[in-house]
Amino acid sequence: MNELRAIHEMVSKCARCGDCQSVCPIYRETKREGSVARGRLSLLRFVSEEELPFDGEVKDRIYECLMCGSCEANCSSKVPVTDILFAAKEALAKGKGPLIQQLMFKHFLPYPGRLKLTNRLLKIYQNTGLRALLRKSGIINVLGPLAKAEDIIPQITPTFRDQQGKMEKKPKNPKHKIGFFLGCASNILKPDQAIAAVNMLRKMGCQVEVPETICCGLPVVTYGRSEIIRELAKKNIEILLQGDYEYVVSDCVSCSSQLIHYPKFFNDDDPYYEKALELSSKVIDFAHLLSKIDQMKKLSNEKQTITFHVPCHMARGLKAVQESKEILKSIQGIKYVELPDADTCCGAAGSYLATHPDLSKAVLRRKMENIRATGANVVVTSCPMCVMQLERGAKLFDVPVEVRHLAEIVSETLK
Repeated sequence: MNELRAIHEMVSKCARCGDCQSVCPIYRETKREGSVARGRLSLLRFVSEEELPFDGEVKDRIYECLMCGSCEANCSSKVPVTDILFAAKEALAKGKGPLIQQLMFKHFLPYPGRLKLTNRLLKIYQNTGLRALLRKSGIINVLGPLAKAEDIIPQITPTFRDQQGKMEKKPKNPKHKIGFFLGCASNILKPDQAIAAVNMLRKMGCQVEVPETICCGLPVVTYGRSEIIRELAKKNIEILLQGDYEYVVSDCVSCSSQLIHYPKFFNDDDPYYEKALELSSKVIDFAHLLSKIDQMKKLSNEKQTITFHVPCHMARGLKAVQESKEILKSIQGIKYVELPDADTCCGAAGSYLATHPDLSKAVLRRKMENIRATGANVVVTSCPMCVMQLERGAKLFDVPVEVRHLAEIVSETLK
């Protein structure tokens, strides 16, 4: 209750005007008051005043949120909705939590070698016929909600760190020293995107190093486990500051956004607070970095019609939307078209697609219909999870579009 009383003042700032209703992807699908920020904050206010128990319906409504930040970005009262919901999740997370969370957060995410094992197991699952057998027999349904989201897994290839032979050599006289933060999804599920990003920066004359970092901690934020987030953050802060990089960049905007927000997980009297601030000042969006290098005018590509899906952490975190669009528009041979509601969540939201598969699919359907309406044959984005979700959506809803990461598109122009 102490945490909830502490956020009571923030919750009270909500004017109940309804600005959040017009931008909330979940409210668009459910039309329930409890599914929009105004409703969730009202529920938390009742809980903080001990008029409602903090369980059941309230908990469901809290975890139903995508945490995309659209409501906060459009709130005329400047209510810090995402911080409030994180505080609520912190209160809910008191105690040990589900066993699967304990295993994942404490025994997998801090250990890259164990996460690498996931890649091996998924490869066996796909290549031995086990996947087809489980689907055909219906046994896969024992996974519950996970079964409905299993089709998001791409064809598994060797991890990024297992494909060093594909990497460009480091330039002899580098212009910039860059630390590349390799996210879990990039390493295990979408390594080609990270390879394209690193190779492109090296071709542009940058010294790019890929230190042995661990998970950024964003999956843990989803469940309010602040004590685990701090441990992950401390390790990454030490590793990345030790490299003395001019910039820290990633092909995953979600990872970059999390690194930028590390300071908020430490009290200002904690020695890691200043370190987190130092690291945060070095983190830069991938597109923003390319704009600084300023070689975009030389790029050209075959004729394609391209649109851009804006990941939530780019729209409300890194805020490098314009740079990404300008890069695409500058490539000769490309016809760029705007995507309606480009910065609306695609419905992936980390584990949300597994915990709330039906809502995730409904949000994805709306996104894919907007992509279809553009007439684009390629949709570009800057987040591995968004890439996988949009690839899934193209298949589910028969949208004739190829999904590419920004790094892949730009890298191809440099060949």
